[in-house]
Amino acid sequence: MELQLYSFLLSNDFHIDKSICSIIEQKLTTKRKAFLLKGPAGTGKTQLTHLIAKFINAKYVFYQCTYGCSEDDLLYKYIPSENSKSGIKIALGPIPLALILSRNEKVVLTIDEFDKTRPSADALLLDLLQNFRVSLYIDEKEQIVEGNPDNLIIFLTSNEMREFSEPLLRRLTIVALSHLPANKVYDLLSKKFRPEVATLLTQIYSDTINAGLRKPATIQELCELGEILESSSEFDLEMLLRSIVIKYDDDWDRYVNYISSRKPYQFIKNTNFCDVDVAKYYEPPEDIQILTSSSTSSEDNDKHDDGYVLQELQKKLKVPVSERKIEVEEADEKEVFMIAEDNDHEAYTKIIKTLRPKPTDRPDEFDKFKMYFDNKVVIVANKPLSVYELDKLRRSKMSGEFYAESIIPVVDFDCLINELLNGYGKVEYYSKHLIRCSSNINGNIYVAEAEVINRHNEDVVDIILRMYAKGTIDNNMPFVDPSRVSLLRNLSNSTYYDNNELKQYASKLLKMLNFIENAKNLNISLAFSSTYLYKCQVIFDDVVEINVLIGSSLAEKLKIGEVLGISINDKITDIKVIREILTYIIQHVS
Repeated sequence: MELQLYSFLLSNDFHIDKSICSIIEQKLTTKRKAFLLKGPAGTGKTQLTHLIAKFINAKYVFYQCTYGCSEDDLLYKYIPSENSKSGIKIALGPIPLALILSRNEKVVLTIDEFDKTRPSADALLLDLLQNFRVSLYIDEKEQIVEGNPDNLIIFLTSNEMREFSEPLLRRLTIVALSHLPANKVYDLLSKKFRPEVATLLTQIYSDTINAGLRKPATIQELCELGEILESSSEFDLEMLLRSIVIKYDDDWDRYVNYISSRKPYQFIKNTNFCDVDVAKYYEPPEDIQILTSSSTSSEDNDKHDDGYVLQELQKKLKVPVSERKIEVEEADEKEVFMIAEDNDHEAYTKIIKTLRPKPTDRPDEFDKFKMYFDNKVVIVANKPLSVYELDKLRRSKMSGEFYAESIIPVVDFDCLINELLNGYGKVEYYSKHLIRCSSNINGNIYVAEAEVINRHNEDVVDIILRMYAKGTIDNNMPFVDPSRVSLLRNLSNSTYYDNNELKQYASKLLKMLNFIENAKNLNISLAFSSTYLYKCQVIFDDVVEINVLIGSSLAEKLKIGEVLGISINDKITDIKVIREILTYIIQHVS
């Protein structure tokens, strides 16, 4: 019985770390079988759930989340019906369906890309994971749907677009999947294809990762490509790549931009990417060596010498940990997003005074930060800094290596592009979806990248702003201030006296609530204040909290509390109620 799952996965050409597989197989024998599979796109998270369902001969219930997916989407399914007055019939969504099926057979429920849901969806799963039940409201009547925990296995997958609540994480077994090392991929492909074909496919695999594509090449796609290459010596490599592996024009631009500048392959630069013959970038020099699992060379062979590029930085900085002066967990290598040398508690003091991180029971661990000793004391971060945290540390003048990222709603992407172009010396990548710039100032390396990840309309987009610094971060560091283009910041710290301005303001804020609901780690509250009387003010704090203040006299005049059945003495955090209040103000302010 031991590691039968591992053998089954290998027989289906799915490679996974044996220790991770052992944990999954052990958990499948317990009562509560709930997993969070996290990692970048293309690492096989969804495929793993399919194979596990096949391994245990279970019914497979799958739901694909989209941006802004709500609790109702997980509970109900709305289908056309000629027998109802509304023309719509309410059916069971994926969660209650899986619960009912589990009463009689084994079921694998997969909620794919759960990180695209609204943060409020986390709470829905707590009772499901604890008691294997959910509450439904059909025809205004509450119904409790229960399942059999012995038969139910639950998988959430995440590309880590947002963080999940602590109560939800406590109920899940977290499995982190990553891209296979190139040598493992070569070992696999060399069993199916001739060495020259396996070599070509492995290099394509490595390039799609290093180029930072939305979804790197999968093993399945490489095998499909390899079968075509094996069958004929006459092929158009560009056509095959664009048909099987790279589906988006901006991904193709990134890909060609990367392979045309990487080493050790030789190339002739061509600025017209549409006419580039990609095949010539896959003609290795005679002295190239393909690494197999028996080789002792490191993964550093994939790196090139053309300076710092953000795709390389996003592989995470690594700090070895050996002998320590303070008590920390044993580790030979730690993946981190910040490392700063701590001389006489200088960095320790700056981080705590500047960021006020959440303390723990140990002095060497605080929020995302931890201290290590490796010939010298260093402080590392095990999660990315936010852009705002990097800005605060920049003002305290620290030295080290830093990586930060934040998801930001933006009303003027062109303005952000101008900030990058004006602030940085070199443009490394430029398209309508992504811009990357860098500077080298007095030996300090700075990189910034803005990528559009979601477009709400012509004016409003969500971006990921990524920033990297190696050396000293201070006022000399080029810094893009998201507050100048942030959708939410545009509403902040403004006071409205005129009724017409107040009405316009309420309309804007109401429109923004959709984006606020999806923002990472963002809380919103509304309170009625005697200080503002007939005014309204918004206080905005570093994409963490928005406080809406509405004058109590205005509330009394409009009878908001009486009509809506709320207490104007209480702070309101329910975003649905806030939406009702703003809608009411728009309708009744004249």
